[in-house]
Amino acid sequence: MIKLLLILLIGLVFESAGVVLLKKGMMHVGAVKKVSTAEVIRVVKAGATSPQILLGVFFEALFFACLLILMARSDI
Repeated sequence: MIKLLLILLIGLVFESAGVVLLKKGMMHVGAVKKVSTAEVIRVVKAGATSPQILLGVFFEALFFACLLILMARSDI
């Protein structure tokens, strides 16, 4: 039981770190000014090269892995 709670706590830390990093990364990318092909390409390119966004996605993937471990080990 303690192991499951520890995995849950670690997963929640990963989740909150991922959300914060994604928010900071998107603030650097900027808002979509108008919906056009060039603007969408700019946002995707800036997001794919932003270290904060990539790290945020990595932490979200770690959170998802923690959830998968929890579901595999216990009844939910």
